[in-house]
Amino acid sequence: MKPEGCALDIAVVGLGQAGGNLAAEFARRGYRAMALNTAEADLAALDPGGVFPSLPEDQRLFIGAEGYDGAGSDPAYGRDCLREHAERIRSAVVERVDGADAVVLCAGLGGGTGSALPALVEILGEADLPLVALMTLPTPGESGLAKVNAVRAIQEVVHAPLSGWVLADNARLSELHTNVPFVDYFAHVNAEIVNPLDALNRLSARADLSPIRSFDGEDFRKLLLAGGMLNYAAVELATLDVDAVLGGVIGAIESSDIMPAGFDVGRLSYLGIILEAPERALEGVSFQTFERIATELKAQTGGAAIYQGIYRSGSEGPTTLRILATTPSLPARLQEIVSDARREGQLLGEKVAEVLPDLEVGDISNLDLFRTKARPSARPTRRAPAEAARRPVELLEDIADEVASAAPRHRRAPPRPTPPKASPPPPEAAAARPPPPSQNTEPVSRPRRSRRRPHDEASSDEDKGGTDDRQTNLGRSEPPVSTEGVDTGDLPDPNVYDGLVTRFLEAEDDAEREAVIRRLETDAGSDITVVRYYAVEAMAKLGRRVFGEALERARSDVHEAVRTLAAAALEVG
Repeated sequence: MKPEGCALDIAVVGLGQAGGNLAAEFARRGYRAMALNTAEADLAALDPGGVFPSLPEDQRLFIGAEGYDGAGSDPAYGRDCLREHAERIRSAVVERVDGADAVVLCAGLGGGTGSALPALVEILGEADLPLVALMTLPTPGESGLAKVNAVRAIQEVVHAPLSGWVLADNARLSELHTNVPFVDYFAHVNAEIVNPLDALNRLSARADLSPIRSFDGEDFRKLLLAGGMLNYAAVELATLDVDAVLGGVIGAIESSDIMPAGFDVGRLSYLGIILEAPERALEGVSFQTFERIATELKAQTGGAAIYQGIYRSGSEGPTTLRILATTPSLPARLQEIVSDARREGQLLGEKVAEVLPDLEVGDISNLDLFRTKARPSARPTRRAPAEAARRPVELLEDIADEVASAAPRHRRAPPRPTPPKASPPPPEAAAARPPPPSQNTEPVSRPRRSRRRPHDEASSDEDKGGTDDRQTNLGRSEPPVSTEGVDTGDLPDPNVYDGLVTRFLEAEDDAEREAVIRRLETDAGSDITVVRYYAVEAMAKLGRRVFGEALERARSDVHEAVRTLAAAALEVG
């Protein structure tokens, strides 16, 4: 349903913050409009009483992901959100714009949601709507990221199946409206963008105009949906003659107050010119004057189709020239934006790729400022919060359920036969036996562990966290955590891991502490979730100074309980 006094029923869909604000401006004038956004905050800005015209809540649609507010200048996220909500969007838009003569899609190019406009066109393509894209361009002061987003979006949009394209240049608008207070600026500029289109749509219904040659609604519709880049403007003329009209048309096309500069007049395909002149301006102007205007414009445009409208105005103001033109070419100003985007985008990309430099500390890193080796404190300097460090029954039951569900992948190993007790070896044999690991002078290398998902196939007994090798590494007789009982969901004894913590804290030498480290790091890579849980909990008690890297890996564990323990330990040190 078109607004009263309008020739065409124009419906509007705003995407992103700038698009939603433009849609609200159209709605203020009586047009059917709605706003789509990935940010609840931007939609809330359209509540009554804000700096922008309001838009009813039922005309606002949140299309973001739960728990996120906005796209953060990431068009990939914006596209994902649009496609995720494609059915909702298509249904809501079709219901809102049903029967419209033209559907204007408004978006600000540069942000993450507005720059995903091509995805919205794709979603609405199946609805067979007469779509026109109205897009705003970033200012020179905006970041290289915004310019790269804008250029990429334009590259896609100009090849999209649309009936018309409109580009509004924020750089030009900011030059011409420098005296507008910041709080009013965006609402003011949005009105400047919408005014010329709205005026053309209401032309025939104005009581203060008397048509001499009409520019009717069908003329307006044909130019609006002619399938080219659109340029529209309103210009005041000091006189009504051939030179003044030609100068006004060419000036508006080449250096618009709204559009990017540099449209080629010679490439225009359709051109509508509408003159609103008071009685005194029309006196003495012959029919031949208007014929000459049409002939000259046809020559200047290389044969464009010319639509004329001439109206007598009841006011005593100046003559107003309104134009609506279409062209298959892009304005020269766009190439400047592309050049800026390439230069600034390249610089930004190089900075993003940089890594933080090392400090030039020299020999400081090798200084030993203590004469004696400091033993680890029996009590960590800072403990993880009790909520994170405790072993809640429900968490362990949840892990046990997960272990039990993995049972088909783990076969119970047959019990190992107990070897007969051997008599003490003779002294010469004992002398030939290699020393135990606790006395080994060879450097200890820590195995690299990959994080497996709980249901992945195990590659070795060592990775499962329950072999005799671990017992040997510790140099102790305490049995390692057993993987027996997995089929029934049995859990290993937590006292084993408490004992490992105690042994680390009370160890007399580095070799024994290293053995505990190897054991816990190995168990932290186990396929058995509960084994990883107890191992990471033991690491958390000993702190990030000892297990910083292992705790970082555990922060990516597939189970929430393990991740929670690791994250808490890293936070408190």
